[in-house]
Amino acid sequence: MALAPALQAWQKSSGKVADLTLFNPKTVAARATYKVGENGLPLAGIPYVIVNGTIVVKEGEVLPVKPGQPIRFPIEAKGRFQPVEVNTWLGEHAINVPDRHQIDDTGAGIMEKR
Repeated sequence: MALAPALQAWQKSSGKVADLTLFNPKTVAARATYKVGENGLPLAGIPYVIVNGTIVVKEGEVLPVKPGQPIRFPIEAKGRFQPVEVNTWLGEHAINVPDRHQIDDTGAGIMEKR
């Protein structure tokens, strides 16, 4: 859908909330890396993003507007974090995984077998 018809369709839906991302899946590519300053780069190949009827990405450039609302979850009195012991987790969720302390990843075991 082209940009102008998309905006017109959104305007016709008075009282509705819609976000649109216009892109060609053949041209979308990640630009973020693990380098400092590059870990938050937006994707390449997404020319337009419309949030609540406001253009937030135009011709691939992120604009300094914030028309959306953040997604928030209620604060819980007690957190859900539960510590996990690696060998116990592997035993419950994997098939035939040896104890982690018995795994020889040094290659020394291969030398002994020769």
